Amino acid sequence: MKRNALFSALFIGAGLVSGSWGQSIINDDFSSYADGDLAGQGDWLEVVASGAGAEAFSISNNMAISKAEGSSGLDFYVRLDNTPAGNAVDDEWDGSMNCTLNWTGTSWRHGAYFKIGTSTTVTNGLRNASADDVPLIIETGWPDELYIGTADASGAFVECLTVTAGDLGMTIGSELDSDPLTITWNVRKTRDSGFYKITASLMNTLTGSNYPGSTVSIEKPGAYAATTPYYMMGLPKGFSWWDEDVQYWKGIHIDSLSLTKSSGNAPVLIPTEVSAFGKDNAVLLSWDPVVEADSYDILRSDTEVGGYTVVAGGSGITTNGFTDTTAINGNTYWYKVVSKASGAADVESEPVSGTPIMIVSGTFLDTSFAASDVPAYADGDLAGQNGWAPLTASLPGAFNIDSSGDGMAETDGLTATGGVHQVYYTSPTSNEVSATWSGTVVFSLSTDPDGIYKTNITDGVTNVYEVAYLGSGYQTFMFGLTSNPDTLLDPTDGDKEAGSDDDVLISARVGGDDGRVDISINNFNWAENIMLALNREQLGWDPAGMDISATNGADFVTDTITLDYVIRKSADNLAYMGTCTATVAGVTYEGSWHTTADDNEWGKPTVVWDEPLVYFGMSRGAPSAEQQVNVSVDAVSVTHTPSSDPVILPPYGLAGTLGNLEITVDWKNYGEELSYNIYRSETNGGPYMLLGNVSSNETSYLDSGLTDLRSYFYRVSSVYPEGESELSSPIVVRALGRTLHLEWGGDVTMSSGNNWATGLSAPTVAGNLNYWQGEGVEPYSVIGSSDSWYANPPHPDLKGVVQAPTNSTYDANRPNVEFRWNTGARFRFAEGASALFWVDCPALDNTVNEVTGEWDKYQWYCFPAIRNGSTWYVAESSLNADRSLDLGDERWTTITLASSSDTNLMVREGTYATGDEIGFDDINAFGFFAENAAADNDAWVSYMRLLYGSSPSAFQVWCDEQGIYNEDAAEGVDLDGDGADNLYEWGMGGNPLDGTDVGITERRIQIDGGNFVYIYPRLKGVRPDYKIMAADNLVIGGFDETLVEGVDYTEVSAGGDWASWATEFEAVTNAIPTSGSPVRFFKTAVE
Repeated sequence: MKRNALFSALFIGAGLVSGSWGQSIINDDFSSYADGDLAGQGDWLEVVASGAGAEAFSISNNMAISKAEGSSGLDFYVRLDNTPAGNAVDDEWDGSMNCTLNWTGTSWRHGAYFKIGTSTTVTNGLRNASADDVPLIIETGWPDELYIGTADASGAFVECLTVTAGDLGMTIGSELDSDPLTITWNVRKTRDSGFYKITASLMNTLTGSNYPGSTVSIEKPGAYAATTPYYMMGLPKGFSWWDEDVQYWKGIHIDSLSLTKSSGNAPVLIPTEVSAFGKDNAVLLSWDPVVEADSYDILRSDTEVGGYTVVAGGSGITTNGFTDTTAINGNTYWYKVVSKASGAADVESEPVSGTPIMIVSGTFLDTSFAASDVPAYADGDLAGQNGWAPLTASLPGAFNIDSSGDGMAETDGLTATGGVHQVYYTSPTSNEVSATWSGTVVFSLSTDPDGIYKTNITDGVTNVYEVAYLGSGYQTFMFGLTSNPDTLLDPTDGDKEAGSDDDVLISARVGGDDGRVDISINNFNWAENIMLALNREQLGWDPAGMDISATNGADFVTDTITLDYVIRKSADNLAYMGTCTATVAGVTYEGSWHTTADDNEWGKPTVVWDEPLVYFGMSRGAPSAEQQVNVSVDAVSVTHTPSSDPVILPPYGLAGTLGNLEITVDWKNYGEELSYNIYRSETNGGPYMLLGNVSSNETSYLDSGLTDLRSYFYRVSSVYPEGESELSSPIVVRALGRTLHLEWGGDVTMSSGNNWATGLSAPTVAGNLNYWQGEGVEPYSVIGSSDSWYANPPHPDLKGVVQAPTNSTYDANRPNVEFRWNTGARFRFAEGASALFWVDCPALDNTVNEVTGEWDKYQWYCFPAIRNGSTWYVAESSLNADRSLDLGDERWTTITLASSSDTNLMVREGTYATGDEIGFDDINAFGFFAENAAADNDAWVSYMRLLYGSSPSAFQVWCDEQGIYNEDAAEGVDLDGDGADNLYEWGMGGNPLDGTDVGITERRIQIDGGNFVYIYPRLKGVRPDYKIMAADNLVIGGFDETLVEGVDYTEVSAGGDWASWATEFEAVTNAIPTSGSPVRFFKTAVE
């Protein structure tokens, strides 16, 4: 056929066949086949396996057309029968396919289109995460791209080329059918054990546009060891999607297909990527290993364009690194790496340059930026003076020198361009484990009025002042270490997942309009790695006018801040430690140590830790939205010490996790400890007794066999070669005897990636509301107990109902439940939606067992929910933080579960009462209720669970809040000797540790006809018993009469707030008959 002849010409022209023509494995234009299933015609057979579908391709109009309908949970593959054996080193397979790509919908979605390749197993299909399969993969990606490539043994996609939908002749937003395409590829079994190389290219035959791809290598040991591979093609799982009731299907129409195998092909080497790094009288070279290269030669020249010769000692290198020790400081050299292999043409890399530089140590920088410095500074840009240079990716004009007097490097007057402006000191230091960088930075911050005014009225006089609102969340000033002056100083580099950080930075970050400044190390978020926080009073400024008065307006300039700092490279992988001390207006504030190896991934210096050299740099921020804050740097000093002893520090961040009469103590470390000692006490303040010791690779300890409802104090020390640290700050945890009843979540994660798990019906409309409900096998089921979304089923069925106004803002992914890899579930709602999600559970009787609910979720419009019998209840406490609720103590109101015909949104319905008052005796479901969801504010859930067993009483919770525990927290104990025991101080709002504070002492009394009216304060919600005591004579007998409500007095009313300063108390009004006695005395007792 003409088409096949064309393909052969394309192969040769593209250079994809490196040896003589061999065996033809496929040479089909499908013209000899009958319409119908491809399998069973020619040498094509159906791949029959668990999870595979039938009729992967059908023949129509002399084309093989991929399956046009079916489940996205199935594989559809065909394979060749009677294929020639052979899978030898230097074998190559050259393929070509003339095809069109099709999409039935109008939206572009991510996922695989088509695979073709080899497998060692006849029933597997072509799996990404397999060492046995060598696939060529065509797949789509966001926002409008198509990729051709392969997959490594872990399943990760390895890209050969990328084109856009427009390159293919597709138009997003209309019918997505491509122009005629020709895809060619080459697969080579390399001389490196386990490795294959793949190259692909694409041509739009309508436009004539060619899109060559790169050559990639993958390690596939199973495929490499096989002698007879099976040839397959097909559609993998996930080739179709459903959005509501609309199915988006991706397909391929193959006009013709050829595949030829040849043997004895010499390798074609690929130029490698080379890096050059200047050292002291040396240049360190490293490069990516080239598959099939036997050795490398290193060429050097004094210029980029010519005169390259093999450098001394640089011939026949068999590793991927070389150090040129003949280089001289200050000279720039150009290098190429030549890859060599037997029978193959040598291939040179692109040239790279390296300049040997003097490495400094000791105090290498100590300047005040003054004309009197040696060397002297001149007015103007700091960059270009005395060893300072701009970072390659930085915006210009980082700091401006005012060299007069004591000198300064300032940013005042420089343009705020919505980016970062940075410089670095061009003499590097070594970057050994245990090295330290220490010194002092003297600086101040300032801002300008931003056109907003505040008013103060004093003695009838109105004073109006202009102020500045700073906002929060950007680094005003940063300094520290970088291993790469070609990139910006950025502790995150904007990539949490990759963690490609080449900086260790101390930042002064504006913490809010109130003028707070946080000093942090590798801070990516205002709450991370804060070594020291300074408020506006400590800094001596008030930009937002928080303290304006008749005589004082806003203050826009801080006092001078003298910041002494230390950065130390720990022996722990990826860990740099930092601390600081600030002196402002003669007052010194001590900071704490923090480490970059903390839990957050964004701040981990995964690049700089491995680099041999680092530079000192400084940065000033220029926000695009927040108010500009300027920095004036009066002085900087840096001292490098190549080696130092570990800083002996206790662990930090202690936390306790409850089990059934057991507590797991967790902590964070600094990375150079030998082991940890765990101590426990049952008394606040000790003494502490040693519980045990764990090795340095453990950061938790399980303490079991504890006493129910008793509180335990824990502290941990670190053991170093030099000795034991002091004890950590203590934590206190109350042990509870509790049994897990049922949990959803905890490990509700997927095996990889993020996926939608909608499980909701198409919406029905009632009035102005859309209604969705779970449409699984079980009524309301959104995600079944053994659903494939779970990494480790089974889980309880997740059920749900959602309502939203028909005019609310939502897209195709709302409402929805998304499983996020290793982060639990994400519930996505439309704006203004109400939703109830729950799991059913065996019934629990809270009147017999104390039941506790725990929700690890974050969103202010969500509330815990339970079903007792057939009635749903929603808690008063919202889920704007993790919640652990005693279901009997919590206050609840009812909701009615919506149906498809309801025209009103589900809402909380009214009066609240405690669970004990309601009498929860048949708790058979639990979950959460979302009311009036905010647009794009998704709810995140890690777990929901019910437990039963012991639970601390409201009085015990109050004792914990006051800092009294165990025997000190008994009801009748009077720790502070003020005559009021703990129970009384709880009931009246006193402080059990302050002898001058017994709580509310005010009582209100009056005569109303024949009654004494006696009013006393009482706690709202869960509270102790209150009694009215009476006496006729305080000298003889005292308060010896306890009045009985309903007999001796009447409680007339209760409610409101006792006072504006005691809103947690209500006023209780009582009428007490005078009984003819002209004088009586009353008091309130708490029992």
